[in-house]
Amino acid sequence: MNETTFETNNHTAKSARRQKSTSDRLKDKLEQLNKAKASLEAAQKKIKQLEADIKELEAKRQQEILKEYGMSLSDLEAFLADNKDKLGGDA
Repeated sequence: MNETTFETNNHTAKSARRQKSTSDRLKDKLEQLNKAKASLEAAQKKIKQLEADIKELEAKRQQEILKEYGMSLSDLEAFLADNKDKLGGDA
């Protein structure tokens, strides 16, 4: 008895599918690049805004801490100068 194996060609499915031209692929890549650049610009803008918000909130928090302890900025400077050795030198 002979066994007969049948092979099916899957090549027809790939070749039947229309392949984009180099020009179309180039246009697609340029569109992808422009979208990525726009996304990057938006992310950079958001980062800058977040950094500005953080600086503002840090300044407000510092003021709250000074108020909480009943100190002015000059009081804090004097305190740090008096305790410079205890704080490790370059405070």
